[in-house]
Amino acid sequence: MPIDSEKSFGSKKEAGGYSHSEKHSIVYTWKIDEIIQFFNSAKSSKEDVVLKSPKFTTGSKIKDLWFLQIEIRKSNEPSKNKSLLSLFLFPDHRDQKVWTRYMFFVVNNKKEKIGKDFKVYDQSSSLWLDKLFDSSDGWGYSDFARIKELLEKKNELLASNDTLTVGVDLTVYETHVTTNNKIKPWKYSGPRLSDDFRDLFVTKKKCDVIIKVGEEKFDAHKLILISRSCVFEAMFSYDMKENKENQVTIPDIIPEIFKKVLDFIYTDKVNDINSSVEELLEAADKYQLQRLKEMCEHSLSKILTDTNAIRIMIPADLHNATQYC
Repeated sequence: MPIDSEKSFGSKKEAGGYSHSEKHSIVYTWKIDEIIQFFNSAKSSKEDVVLKSPKFTTGSKIKDLWFLQIEIRKSNEPSKNKSLLSLFLFPDHRDQKVWTRYMFFVVNNKKEKIGKDFKVYDQSSSLWLDKLFDSSDGWGYSDFARIKELLEKKNELLASNDTLTVGVDLTVYETHVTTNNKIKPWKYSGPRLSDDFRDLFVTKKKCDVIIKVGEEKFDAHKLILISRSCVFEAMFSYDMKENKENQVTIPDIIPEIFKKVLDFIYTDKVNDINSSVEELLEAADKYQLQRLKEMCEHSLSKILTDTNAIRIMIPADLHNATQYC
């Protein structure tokens, strides 16, 4: 049960609250010998006839203590009320509020649990009671079972020595504990898409084209090249020599620069861009790698000074680098 929450997105902080409650359960059974004699005594009694069980606990931190009580109550209408067996759950701990969920049952000779009015006992039954005990009062049923029906079914419900076994399936919920906690940003610890693509490039898995640059050859994947550059798309999509032979020769770039271009194509990143930014700008423009081009423009704008302005502005103008320069 949350008591407060503050959630936001983007650069805003994230915070939250959490309330939780521990629960403790017990299935307590109470065997009552000579129950028929108890019923007979109640008939002639002018007072309420009451019988209490031994005390029991779920073992919760609040040190709960309980007992069951069966009653046959005195009434001006004895034929009505003295024919009913009442069953209640009473608290016997210090005054405190305790939330509970419980169900009464009778155990038959087949060791089966049967609910109120001898209905089938199960976890989804409507016979479950949800109750806040905040005093010493007991709660249950004044009409748990008809004595006449119980006696008619004594061969099913009573063990030797006329023993009736009743019980309660009880769960106690402790007071909610509330904490404020920061919600940590979600971080995925697995590999990113760019990591997987770089692994393809480094390991040369399933490469289907060779790119020759100077004296060096680079293995690559047509599909990745096509998806990243419209120039490579045109090169491999038509009846051209490069597409038939699965080999491309690039004469106007040095291997070190082309290696960085391939790194960008596979990972969307470039290491140490400033050391070769002018050459990378030219390659980005030639192969229509717009993001790489913008990265180069941004890098040039940061190193632009009075002394290098003319040298930088010439390639910037040549390759229409106008966003930052």
